[in-house]
Amino acid sequence: MLDAFANKVTFIQNSLWYAITLSILACVSIVLLTLEWIFPEAAFAQIWLSVDIVIAYIFLTDFFLGLFFDRTYSSKRAYWRDNWLNLVSSIPITSEVTSVLRMLRLVRAIRVIRLIQAGTELVFAERRRRMIKNRQNNSPLR
Repeated sequence: MLDAFANKVTFIQNSLWYAITLSILACVSIVLLTLEWIFPEAAFAQIWLSVDIVIAYIFLTDFFLGLFFDRTYSSKRAYWRDNWLNLVSSIPITSEVTSVLRMLRLVRAIRVIRLIQAGTELVFAERRRRMIKNRQNNSPLR
């Protein structure tokens, strides 16, 4: 049963939709932190802070699920090496120092954007290769 759960966690954490969802949460968190800095006395500041803490707990849960159940990594040490910034950015404490550290969530969003960009470049390169191959196969010089 634990293996089945680990396989599901690995599948979910490696899916594109999961990465996009966490990137959107990271961007929302950055916007909320920015609003908190710009308007510290606003009536909605407590709500912004509460939503940001919920997002921090989501990231913290994501980190520990990955640490204990993600089968993509050969060891926990490898997971720590690749994801320690995710842990630092998911600290759900609301002091000025940790707010700056939580800005590191943007790193996660940038990483996903680069992966999506690389994936679309691969798709376009494959389409281009197929189109050239089809032109060569259909050329009248044969």
